[in-house]
Amino acid sequence: MNSNNAFIEIIPLGNVPIEAGCVTPKMCEIIENNHKNSKKTLIFYNRRGSASAWICQDCGFFEKCPNCDIAFSYHTFPRKRLICHQCSMVEEISLECPNCHGAHFSTVGVGIEQVAAILEKKMNISVGIISSDHIKKNSEIPNILEKSDVILSTNLGSLIVDDRIGAVVFALFELNSSIPAYDMEEELYAQIAYIKKQQLPLYIQTFSPENRILQAIVFENFRNFLEILKAERKNFSYPPYVDFVTIRVHHTKKEMVQNMISGLVERIQSVDLSETFFAFDRDIWEKSHGEWMQKIILKGRNVSDILEKLAPTIVKSRHISVEWH
Repeated sequence: MNSNNAFIEIIPLGNVPIEAGCVTPKMCEIIENNHKNSKKTLIFYNRRGSASAWICQDCGFFEKCPNCDIAFSYHTFPRKRLICHQCSMVEEISLECPNCHGAHFSTVGVGIEQVAAILEKKMNISVGIISSDHIKKNSEIPNILEKSDVILSTNLGSLIVDDRIGAVVFALFELNSSIPAYDMEEELYAQIAYIKKQQLPLYIQTFSPENRILQAIVFENFRNFLEILKAERKNFSYPPYVDFVTIRVHHTKKEMVQNMISGLVERIQSVDLSETFFAFDRDIWEKSHGEWMQKIILKGRNVSDILEKLAPTIVKSRHISVEWH
């Protein structure tokens, strides 16, 4: 299909053989054609941390958190279950799809290194990875582009412009839904619009080709896109309808993070929370730059009052940061 003279193809993944969660015959064909024409392939693998979604391969359905409208992530330890990476809500795994009643579920979202290894083995090509775990500064990106036939990138490479790139592939559209960020759809809209301006062929692999957000983005139906976002934000209490704050606690020692989270939670629970949604990490841990991290989220109309009560603790500690959304 064409949108504003930019070639875009949505690739349905139902009944398609898949390796490493996203490597398909069509992806390999795109890479091979580009390689024959001395062109590189830019593949976006928009996954953060260890998040992986639990998806019905028959209809593309995946469970979303009723608090956050974000896809649950699949966890196996200490037992198999689904966890929201924003509010920590836990849901038991269903082996029957509530949408189509099928039983063909699969996890999607393996490590980016595993995807790169499969591509190198299958295609006999060099794959460069652009992610916060693999590069320390953006000045390293040109060197990766120079040495690689395929560039496998997170959102970190979304502003790449290079005449040697022959096509762009979104490895799996559903991965965006498992990222714990309420404005992920807006980021994706802007990213795809940027690619289309470069007039590069764009391929989007997905288990749900009829997804309303995907269709609105591809066909640039901005009004429809905004209507969907407005309804979702109102229903799930996101800005601009309410205040939304993330309090992040970080330290080299896990027990220090736990102690600080416990102290903040105790203070928050001592105030009126009748108009505020409040949640904090329990079993979810992130690690960045050698430090362990957990978070607290607050959504509601009296968030400022709660933060005022926490201010003495937050101001004194260099291990606590506050992010307004």
